[in-house]
Amino acid sequence: MVNEFRSTIVKYKDNKRLWHIKEVIKDYKGNERLRYKGNLRGLLWFSNQNTNKFIDRDLNGAFNIRQNLLNGSFCDSIFSRDTKFEKEEDEDKFHMEKIESQESIDNRIKKIKRYKKKKSSNGKSSYQIIKCKI
Repeated sequence: MVNEFRSTIVKYKDNKRLWHIKEVIKDYKGNERLRYKGNLRGLLWFSNQNTNKFIDRDLNGAFNIRQNLLNGSFCDSIFSRDTKFEKEEDEDKFHMEKIESQESIDNRIKKIKRYKKKKSSNGKSSYQIIKCKI
């Protein structure tokens, strides 16, 4: 059996914590218009003084599981349940900003509102509409 605990959230080889990503959609004026309610799935953020990069969660997890298999019982302590992680707050997450045209944003908002009105859906969208003065 191979320990898979934290294999996706710890960077392969560096053994540093990775952070989730929040998506924010802004218009050309820089106004925040839509915010993704959850985290961007499958992509994590690594940042230190020398480098900032996106890390594929599944590939990183596969590399860590392979490394844990090769190391046997000599895994780094970060993969232990005894090592505590600080709780990831919203401000800790990397906020990826996408700039979209007003037309594209309006189309997304119409789609979200249409989805909320459908009787077959639960009325929940994965995006939150941000009201702003234009």
